[in-house]
Amino acid sequence: MSRSHETIIDVKATPEEVFRAITDPEQIVKWFCTESRVDPRVGGEYHFSWGPGMDGQSTISAWEPGKHFGTYSERSTSYSGKGALDTGVVQRMCVDYYIEALGGHLEIAAVFGDDRVPVAVGPREEESSAA
Repeated sequence: MSRSHETIIDVKATPEEVFRAITDPEQIVKWFCTESRVDPRVGGEYHFSWGPGMDGQSTISAWEPGKHFGTYSERSTSYSGKGALDTGVVQRMCVDYYIEALGGHLEIAAVFGDDRVPVAVGPREEESSAA
């Protein structure tokens, strides 16, 4: 079963500023985590950490400066209030950020999902071409 969630926010920033905030390690540590490494290309590593044992790593699936940034990771661990549980079933977790300037303001759509094959073309573009 595939699941996804989309959150859309408006911000007062340029598309370039937003892209840097989510892809530049020096900017990421200002708002998200204490350590970050980014290999800036499709297929590159996106790493973040809050300290020992609290690391996250994913693979970059989309790199379009000022427009679209995406990552995915695969894991079989599920987390709940009771802690971590290895389900034995590997799932792909995807996160895509779509950045769009709309007449004086900027919209960021963050799409979180699983089981989607990561490609450089995002779901919004696929949906519009299929219609």
